[in-house]
Amino acid sequence: MAQPEQEAEHPRDAGFAIGGTAAALIVSARHDPSYALLYGLDAASFLLAIPLMFLWPVAVPPADPPEHAADGGYRAVVSDRVFLRLWLLIAVLVTAGYAQFTSALPAYTAQTGLGAGMLAIAFTVNMVTVTLAQLLVLRVLHRIRRRTALLLLCLSWAVTWALVLASGRMSGWAAVAAVLLAALVFGLGETLMSPTVPPLVNELAPESLRGRYNGAATLAYTTGFAIGPVIAGALLERELGTVLFVALIAACGMAAVLATRLPAGPPGEEAVVSTPQAVSSDLP
Repeated sequence: MAQPEQEAEHPRDAGFAIGGTAAALIVSARHDPSYALLYGLDAASFLLAIPLMFLWPVAVPPADPPEHAADGGYRAVVSDRVFLRLWLLIAVLVTAGYAQFTSALPAYTAQTGLGAGMLAIAFTVNMVTVTLAQLLVLRVLHRIRRRTALLLLCLSWAVTWALVLASGRMSGWAAVAAVLLAALVFGLGETLMSPTVPPLVNELAPESLRGRYNGAATLAYTTGFAIGPVIAGALLERELGTVLFVALIAACGMAAVLATRLPAGPPGEEAVVSTPQAVSSDLP
């Protein structure tokens, strides 16, 4: 069975894919009002979320006992070397992964001549892959170590950007096939990240600091989403797509190195680490 933090990630992955597919289909109309419609619908989606926030039941956890209310705060979080490595790994993966899939991929395929309609198909392939593969991947993850899952994730996203880069040197259906295959491989990587990273964060966090650890991990995600499009825009504006995707492949390699510096842990759900101090001895 998937853990709650694993289940929460899959709707997010599907949301990215559905949003990208819808946006590409709207923009494929190729007239200026389509962009106004796109941003109008985007704004409306946030307004729709407001009543849902009030209707959705929220469980309020009990307050921490006074003796555990202040176990170092964020000072303890930033002094945890293992968590800092995981934080950097998350930031690198989001910068070189999610952020580029929603920014660099559309811009680069437009530069190489693939239309928005074809991009919509690529996002659909990604969405279907995430939806269908997640249950199978969860079963596989019960048999492998989480470090291995992270290495496979880095490999899958490196292959994704190699395929996108190759598509720019192809034409016709070969280029289309390369982009569609890239979207599929990226989706497989998403199904590896979602069940692996959040549990690692919670395993590293002491009970009294679990909220702060998760808050810091969220900052790693937002950092990646902020930096990624800036890098993609700056390089693609100068038509340096090759430099961008070679750099993304190198970033995936860097993430793989960071993953090897994390505790391997036993396979699947048995990989439980109660405190940061408990895993520090596993590291050089």
